[in-house]
Amino acid sequence: MRADARRGIEMSADLVRKLSIRPGHRLFVREECMDLLAAIQSFLPPRVTVANMPPREGANIILLRPDEEELDTIFREAREWIVPDGAVWVVVKKKLYRQEGDVSFEAAQAAALPTGLVDNKECSISGTEYATRYVLRRELRTKS
Repeated sequence: MRADARRGIEMSADLVRKLSIRPGHRLFVREECMDLLAAIQSFLPPRVTVANMPPREGANIILLRPDEEELDTIFREAREWIVPDGAVWVVVKKKLYRQEGDVSFEAAQAAALPTGLVDNKECSISGTEYATRYVLRRELRTKS
């Protein structure tokens, strides 16, 4: 059985829409989210490039499941990896399924806010996980 099927990840174009993945986007997916990528890959819009390293031009969307040890650094790094209007999606377990050592929404938010990244949207990933989108504060985005 595939990992995404075991986790019950929503396998649909609807999840791609919820994650705001658009044609031409550069998507950076960290290793721990490869199951999520496998679930949505066939539904990605045209010209989406997927990398397992941050693209030099910056990523429009980053998918990650951080662990507690990296919370102090991951949002500072992610801020450097995204384009000004990009987003970082942080996947965490729903409260009912969280175990000791799992990152909570509260811990992720506390780590993100000092970097200028703010949460502005959530979406369900599976029966046990959801993702929160973090974007640069409006006043920190460059004007085009």
